[in-house]
Amino acid sequence: MNQVKVHLPDHDVQVSLEQLQQIAGVDAVHELYLKGLICLPFTSKLREAFDKA
Repeated sequence: MNQVKVHLPDHDVQVSLEQLQQIAGVDAVHELYLKGLICLPFTSKLREAFDKA
């Protein structure tokens, strides 16, 4: 129940909520709980972090 699917432009990644919080910040996790879906700006820093996850 703590897994999140992240859709990247060329592939999908599944990460834990803890990993999402480390990568995107606590506000992203709060918004996810409230709305069920979040959209993040796609930067090279975020791409690298999700690829490592």
